[in-house]
Amino acid sequence: MLEYDNRYLWMNQKTLKGCHYANYREAWAANQLICEGKIHPVLSEVFAFEDTGEAVAQVHANAHEGKLGVRVLAPEEGLGVTDAEMRAQLLDKITLFRRGA
Repeated sequence: MLEYDNRYLWMNQKTLKGCHYANYREAWAANQLICEGKIHPVLSEVFAFEDTGEAVAQVHANAHEGKLGVRVLAPEEGLGVTDAEMRAQLLDKITLFRRGA
């Protein structure tokens, strides 16, 4: 249940937009396409948590390409991978849009 003061939206002729992305079947199918290497993530750069300011500056200046990631509590990339063999097979596709990958 969402409760809010509607005066700002009403007086400024604003609207609320939303999206639920997908149902469970659609989300599973999208993840399956990623696992098969048929969808390529557009993650162009990953920053350490200490460099979050640089990531924000790039977004603010519209100087980034694709998505930017920030590692939180992870000293290096790939620590959340549960299938190292699959990652090795798909690494060139996973990093397709990465700078310096």
